[in-house]
Amino acid sequence: MFPALAAPGALAAGVLIGGLALNTHSSRQTRVIQARVLPPAAGHDATAALRKVGSDVQLQVTGMPAPALGRIYQVWLKDGSQPPEPTDALFSVTGLGNGTVGVPGDLKGVSEVLVTEEPAGGSLKPTHSPVIVASV
Repeated sequence: MFPALAAPGALAAGVLIGGLALNTHSSRQTRVIQARVLPPAAGHDATAALRKVGSDVQLQVTGMPAPALGRIYQVWLKDGSQPPEPTDALFSVTGLGNGTVGVPGDLKGVSEVLVTEEPAGGSLKPTHSPVIVASV
């Protein structure tokens, strides 16, 4: 085969494969679940939302106050009336109060995603009331 004739065929195959990959990705729907920030932090207009794309879930916060010195925000998963289960999803926020953290799992069987302020390194049981609650 002549190299000059092979190039257009390879280019067409690449465009076709790239188009299939793009269409596969774009067919995944994004589900946004607004969360409540409790209690409203003085001087902060904080918001929080869960973004679920396929089985990937992320919590995005804006305008959140930074956790106290030596503390961190921790994500918990709650199933109905059961106590919240700890996750290893720990996060802080930028100077503007923005942050993003991956939420483990795909939320099957989860009724609420909670965030509490915990000692650095996290806790096995919540030590404070939730500052963010998202009903799933």
